[in-house]
Amino acid sequence: MTVLTMLQSDLRSLSVESRNKHPRVREAADQAILQVRSLKQPEPGSESYSVGQFELVVRPLTMACKTREPKLALIAVGCLQKLIAQDAVPLDSLSAVLATLVDQAGTGDEGVQAKILQTVLSLLASKTYPVRRDDLSRAFSICLVLHGGSAASALINNTATATMRQA
Repeated sequence: MTVLTMLQSDLRSLSVESRNKHPRVREAADQAILQVRSLKQPEPGSESYSVGQFELVVRPLTMACKTREPKLALIAVGCLQKLIAQDAVPLDSLSAVLATLVDQAGTGDEGVQAKILQTVLSLLASKTYPVRRDDLSRAFSICLVLHGGSAASALINNTATATMRQA
């Protein structure tokens, strides 16, 4: 499955899940789907996607996280993780993505917290994104919040510890 296909699928899921309660998220996801459909696969052996191509895609994902709905947040954070792993998040959007992850770290949903840790690790392991001091501080604060949270399960606690060690 290509990145574009996965992205369309995730955005479709986000659109369907947000249909009734969050129409603004649905509209933003639908616009992002149209943008993704207009993109072409990069030629084999060429560089990957142009980062600017995904600027409109990040918006519905951060909007979905702000709804505080675990189902929407899980889809959105998973999609952000895939984009970061493909080095497709625009540098201009990186601070907003990290701020969104910091906000989501305080939620009690274990699935969302695990995805957040995967996303942080993908970001810190990436060679594309320059890690600025503020961004690094935010990434570690996410890990610390998830490590020391009173409701953190053993899985989240251990994963947060491992993420900090690997970074």
